[in-house]
Amino acid sequence: MKSNRLDSLLRDLAPFVVLVALFVMTFLLGGSSREDEVAVLLLRPFAILCLLAGAIFIARSGTDDWRPLVVPAAAVAGIVAIQLVPLPPFVWQALPGRELMTQAAAHAGAAGTWQPFTMVPWRGANTFFSMSVPVAALILLAAARPPQRIAMMTLFAGFATLSALLGLLQTVAPGAGAFRMYSLTSEGVPTGLLANRNHQAALLACAIPAIAAVVARNGLRGRTATGWRVAAAAAALLIVPMAFLTGSRAGLFLLALGLFFSLFILPRDWLAALRPGSGRSWLVTTALAVVGIVALAVAVYLVFRINA
Repeated sequence: MKSNRLDSLLRDLAPFVVLVALFVMTFLLGGSSREDEVAVLLLRPFAILCLLAGAIFIARSGTDDWRPLVVPAAAVAGIVAIQLVPLPPFVWQALPGRELMTQAAAHAGAAGTWQPFTMVPWRGANTFFSMSVPVAALILLAAARPPQRIAMMTLFAGFATLSALLGLLQTVAPGAGAFRMYSLTSEGVPTGLLANRNHQAALLACAIPAIAAVVARNGLRGRTATGWRVAAAAAALLIVPMAFLTGSRAGLFLLALGLFFSLFILPRDWLAALRPGSGRSWLVTTALAVVGIVALAVAVYLVFRINA
């Protein structure tokens, strides 16, 4: 009996442990997607092993809970893989925008060779193998238990907050170059743990609904509820301005979506408790929030000259 309980506990914990390991490796080594980044050569084989482990976990579970997460991820990876399949000459030469490629192939004596849909095959292959990380994460997330998924939201929000804090140091600290992990792209812009300002902004935007999910789970009642709410508010107050400082227009759009959809994650009764009694005071509160966001945007532009 004791052995069966231990085996059951290990089966329940195994997907979560592997997922945590993948998260840590991704945040430490996955800040750049360039094919010449050495860290990528360590991360992607590890992600493929995690993907295989996740597939085994799902096969042993015997449930269909994985479909909403895994099927869309596999479809996206499949779209990338199809672009790497070699096509007959009469097919790829007839594709739009292939005139210069056709002429170059003719001059090089390669007009009769088979070529893939993607114009730059080695970059297409880099994109395909980069999909190993998100697909592995989704498979492991599907194999994890619901409480473990909330724990992963907490871990994700924590790493995003760490990236925002590192971006703050990259902005204001003396000798900020020492805090920059990547200098090939977005130099002079706070990118945190990442190499690209758009990726940093997208990460911070995704952290907002993750923080809302953590608050909805841990910050409503109990002895530690106040601590969770304070931590969540502090993280959000750091993340939102740092998203502005990236200067990413796409990131700001995603941030607006993240803030909006977070309202649907938080419980209605908790939001009602935050709302003042009268409709007029609720409008005043909303107006003050809008004015605060606009003031933040103006301040970022005047101080840092970021046009976004």
